[in-house]
Amino acid sequence: MTDAIYRVEGTFSASHKMPGHEKCSHLHGHNYRVELFLKKSISTTEEVQVDLSALKGTLRDVLEIYDHTHLNERLDYPSCENIALDIIEELQSRGITPTSVRVWETPLQWVEVVPG
Repeated sequence: MTDAIYRVEGTFSASHKMPGHEKCSHLHGHNYRVELFLKKSISTTEEVQVDLSALKGTLRDVLEIYDHTHLNERLDYPSCENIALDIIEELQSRGITPTSVRVWETPLQWVEVVPG
């Protein structure tokens, strides 16, 4: 057997504020980028092992929950880590157990959460 790592991504825009944070305690927003990674053992076959279109569609459905919202209404402390954890829970409720979820807050910084 060989392992394959699948990756799909999506985006959403949302506002939040981080209580107690020196810079981010004021209301502001981000254009978040989210990457979903899925690892699966595969063998040489004639069929698709993971339908990337379906996986991307599920991620898109999950990210709709967050798009154009105020994240503090969903999460007590909407850090990238907590956003990733919440996305993982939403994916798991749809039957997908990701290897990891990466949430980009800006083009230069991200957090990757590995469920476990």
